[in-house]
Amino acid sequence: MNVRGAVLIRWAGLLIPAGILSCLAPHPSHYTSGIEFAPYSTPSDRPCPAGDKIRGVTIGIIEDNRGPVSGYGSPQCRWAVEEIGELGAEWAAITPYATMMSCQDTQIIPYFEFPQERTEAMVVEAIRQAREAGLKVMLAPHLYPWDWCWRGELRPGSGEAGSAEGWDEWFRSYRGYMLHLARMAADEGVEMLSIGVEFKSASNRFGWRFAAMAQDLRAVYPGLLTYSANWDEAEDVAFWEELDYIGVNAFYPMSESGREDPMEILAAADRIAEDLHYLSQVHGRPVILTEVGFKALEGALREPWIWPEYVLSPQVDDEVQALLFDVTFLALWDKEWFAGLFVWRYMADPSDYSQEPPYGYLPRLKPAEKVIENWFRCGL
Repeated sequence: MNVRGAVLIRWAGLLIPAGILSCLAPHPSHYTSGIEFAPYSTPSDRPCPAGDKIRGVTIGIIEDNRGPVSGYGSPQCRWAVEEIGELGAEWAAITPYATMMSCQDTQIIPYFEFPQERTEAMVVEAIRQAREAGLKVMLAPHLYPWDWCWRGELRPGSGEAGSAEGWDEWFRSYRGYMLHLARMAADEGVEMLSIGVEFKSASNRFGWRFAAMAQDLRAVYPGLLTYSANWDEAEDVAFWEELDYIGVNAFYPMSESGREDPMEILAAADRIAEDLHYLSQVHGRPVILTEVGFKALEGALREPWIWPEYVLSPQVDDEVQALLFDVTFLALWDKEWFAGLFVWRYMADPSDYSQEPPYGYLPRLKPAEKVIENWFRCGL
């Protein structure tokens, strides 16, 4: 079904396609919604695939050495795993952190706030909790420079683009880190490994290095490989053929004007779907959204990648978050070339709301959560 051609109805004060929220058969839920969902039904053409799509949720890491920790591997994390299973999710993404001193540094520090041994023990326990709950696991290590520059702007060594020697050393260090994680993932039966997240400054320029690293990882890891490209990076990644999935962190602008204009949002979703389809055709690989999330924030459509803490004068808007998830599923969920997605995100401790303000990405206990559940369960 073409999103742009869908019949429109009125929902939550906005005109939206009649196909949206079409999978609203009642399912048991512990949660309540701020929206009164009508039982829309389009049985002849509703875009509900068979159960082969990746229905995933990212479980966000919590590391804070200033007090008791309820992060990966904790009883609270088991609670988080059980909650996403209740949504109909079949996959969990685990995101260990590694660091660098700055974007110009050449060495990977294989931990964040806790020592490496403890960090890895927490990650392993979270993997086991997910697998015990019947979930498959994607391991997607994130790299955070301590100067808080974006990892898409790495430039190890000297100069604006880094130096040849700096990049050589960085790749040696990163390859060693990834091989270690790959062996751990193999030992724990992890089903998928992302070999990097948003390395925009390197994924085209050094595609051959990532291709060689992917081959090295396959020698020690038997599972699926992907790479988590930034939304404006994916077309330039030079090593998709070495991987099993084209992975995209899908924080696309959904409205150039920034207004909550339904037709503008639907047109944006159509364009995104067309671009991803073309990418899949060019490289002969299915597409997954390794991250997709929307802030519950009025006016968050133009720059959805901006971290909530940096938003000035925020106004909570739970309904637009729900609508954007709905549009995303409608645009992609029935496409043969589209393999699934990972919702960004739930936290390792569901009760810890210190990690993000109420207008952030967390869909838990918001209308978006019911939308996600309905689409995950649709057709099952």
